[in-house]
Amino acid sequence: MNKILATFALAIGLCGMTTAVAQVATTAAPLAGLTNSGNPALFALTTVQQVNKLSPEEAARGYPVRLQGVLTFHDWDLSFFQDATGAIYLDNLDRSLHAGAFVLVEGFTALGRNGSMVVGRDGAKAVIRAVGQGQWPQPKNVSAASLDEDRYGGQWVSVSGKVTKVARAHDGIIVDLLSDGVAVQAAIPRWPQNWVLPGYLRDLPVRVRGAVSRRQSRTDGMIQNVGTVLCTPSLEMVEVAPDALDDLFKLPRENYLQLFRFTTWENPVVRIYGQVLFVRPGLGFFVLMEDKAIIWVQTSLHGKLAPGGFVDVVGRFDTFDGRALLTDAYFRAEKTGTLPPSWKQTVREVNEFSHGGTIRVEGRLVGQQTSISEDSLVMENQGVTFLARLFHDGGVQLPKLERGTLLRLRGLCVIKRMPLPENLPQPFAFQLWLPSPDDVEILQRPPWWTVERVFILCGVILLLCLLAVGWAALLRRQVARQSTLIASQREKHAVAQERSRIAREFHDTVQQQLAGINLELETTELNLEQSPAEARKSVGLSRQMIRHTLAETRQTIWDLRSPALERGGLVAALKDLVSSLQKSSLTRVGLQVSGAPRRLSGVLEHGLFRIAQEAVTNSLKHSRARHCNVTLDFEARSVRLRVQDDGCGFQGSSFLGDGEMHFGLLGMRERANKLVATFDLNSQPGQGTKIEVTVEIA
Repeated sequence: MNKILATFALAIGLCGMTTAVAQVATTAAPLAGLTNSGNPALFALTTVQQVNKLSPEEAARGYPVRLQGVLTFHDWDLSFFQDATGAIYLDNLDRSLHAGAFVLVEGFTALGRNGSMVVGRDGAKAVIRAVGQGQWPQPKNVSAASLDEDRYGGQWVSVSGKVTKVARAHDGIIVDLLSDGVAVQAAIPRWPQNWVLPGYLRDLPVRVRGAVSRRQSRTDGMIQNVGTVLCTPSLEMVEVAPDALDDLFKLPRENYLQLFRFTTWENPVVRIYGQVLFVRPGLGFFVLMEDKAIIWVQTSLHGKLAPGGFVDVVGRFDTFDGRALLTDAYFRAEKTGTLPPSWKQTVREVNEFSHGGTIRVEGRLVGQQTSISEDSLVMENQGVTFLARLFHDGGVQLPKLERGTLLRLRGLCVIKRMPLPENLPQPFAFQLWLPSPDDVEILQRPPWWTVERVFILCGVILLLCLLAVGWAALLRRQVARQSTLIASQREKHAVAQERSRIAREFHDTVQQQLAGINLELETTELNLEQSPAEARKSVGLSRQMIRHTLAETRQTIWDLRSPALERGGLVAALKDLVSSLQKSSLTRVGLQVSGAPRRLSGVLEHGLFRIAQEAVTNSLKHSRARHCNVTLDFEARSVRLRVQDDGCGFQGSSFLGDGEMHFGLLGMRERANKLVATFDLNSQPGQGTKIEVTVEIA
């Protein structure tokens, strides 16, 4: 292998490109106008022969060149051109070009290590344009010993010999020939890495066409040839002698059992016949032999093979995994035919006897992979995992299938692995080689709820939960901030409310009680001398009123309801109010209740009671009335409270002069508003006063 790689190194550097470009950079630069300074214009060269006849000094002057001919080789940094007069090396490797193209070459002459060459202006690459598909020049039949001669440098030649070895090198192959006792190497570029070597050429007489690439070196002024390689564009340029092939196919045909009489270390050449079951270009094909045995034929030979056709095969016998196979095989395609029908199997029925047979199996898709040369389906059924492969080399491919799809597959069964370059040990029970995409049938689409979608949904839910938690935390902070602000405002408002409440409660309770006590004390003062008994009685009543006032004050401080309200409700509280005021006043106070009395809400009863208390107290203190009537009407959806007297009354804003009365009226109206009640006040001078409060009850 080291020798092969060294040979390629020689082929790639044959024409000493570095030295040539350096020389052209200094000699061709003045020729931008195709003239030398002070010299007449240089004439254009139109044939290879004219270029090759230039002396080194003349070649270095940079003559303009315009050539037409065929690219005989164009790869591996080597590009050979040939017209009817000769061949030459070109300094250009345009990847859009290919060997066999008819091209137009424009450039300038330069001095290369091995003679004249063509480069571009100012040391750039020569311009090569394809103008069509050319015809290969007629090769010169040359003996191997003559290839080192200068006259054959770059020439399209033909060499005959016997193949002794085929090996890989770089991205191509090297074919070793033995011609008249002289070893010759033919270099063929761009051999696919997953193809097997054309070992069928070994020991066969061949005729190889190619461009002669020589490498020379200067030692003490002497030019010596250090290596010669035949640059062959493709394997099609290697032709096997027809007589040799005829001799191969004169061997007797063997059946499957007869093959095992040979030993594998001999690798004998044998001949078989059968029907092609499956073809993998560049690797080989399966053959159903006449005795119904199936054998793998390994070969990279190009030929028109199709499944179902019959083929005559000659190859070297070998075994792999206990099975017979043919390697380095040569074949001849014969008549066409029809493939035998496939048989249906479950994955657990697949065994050694299924190897090489066409079967139909079902399975669910686990995974799918696509490459430039094949589609692979990882399948699973009954706990068995197997691999389905469609080899397309960039042709028709499988559509994208969803994981979990139930498929029915038809293809060639391959047990374990075949001795192929790209195959590595796989954890699959078997492989199924698919002839075409039509052999993949969809039986059932996967359910929407796949494992992947469940995980995606869980991830989305988790993300939403995290967002919700974050939002809740932010909201909690915002609520806490607002709550603190609201609490501060409520505290200020509560203080103001509490002040207003205490003022109203003291006015409605304590002040009225004190007013009553004042009246009793005035009565006591009047009766003290004339009627001591009545005076003592008034003093006792005043004491009771003082104790009652203390209790009411305590209740007001703690915002408690009236004791009478707590015991018997609004009606009972009004009766107590009327009874207590009747004893301490000269005004007759009466109470009337209509409708069906019922308990109301605590807030409503408290508010109505305080309004009635304030209204009656105002009447006793300010109106000088003889009668004051309190009316309470219970209706189906409302309650109406009315306090009416026959006192002096008032008009307009005359009551504003009495601040105490003004505060009482405002307090009653405020309480009515809090109860969402209507408050009506009617009063005329000399006609008394009527206060009416109506509350709607849901």
